[in-house]
Amino acid sequence: MSWKIKITDQWAEKCRFAVRSVMFLNALILAVASVWFTAKIVWFLIRFLNRTIFSAPW
Repeated sequence: MSWKIKITDQWAEKCRFAVRSVMFLNALILAVASVWFTAKIVWFLIRFLNRTIFSAPW
């Protein structure tokens, strides 16, 4: 039995690494976009409530 790794196994490992890297990057981008979108919604809600409810005395 040879200790040398087959070329197909090497390429399979490289492909797995590439796919895992892309999946990790996509998850990171999705998380950042989710935080940004939530912050934008909260900021809009704060401005909306300030304009509609808190602009006049109760």
